[in-house]
Amino acid sequence: MALKDVWAQELLKEKKNLAIKSKEYSVKLSKANSLVEHYKKVAQTSINKYIESRARILGVSSNDVKSRLNESYTFDDIDKVCEDLQGYQITASKL
Repeated sequence: MALKDVWAQELLKEKKNLAIKSKEYSVKLSKANSLVEHYKKVAQTSINKYIESRARILGVSSNDVKSRLNESYTFDDIDKVCEDLQGYQITASKL
């Protein structure tokens, strides 16, 4: 067998291996992306429940809290907004 044929067979073998690895990587990447999306939904649900519970304690709607938050916020930001709302309610009740 000529050296050229050996190289051609090796090249073909490597192409097949590369195609298999590429498919495996695509599957793993797809699963990882699905997991990320799942955790994003879990996090958003947790945030919404937290806002609802804090709003219920204050006697306001969760939309009142959400409307005062920036587009990107943390639990500390939610707490600060709730403290501000509570202070506003105390001041309004004194009037």
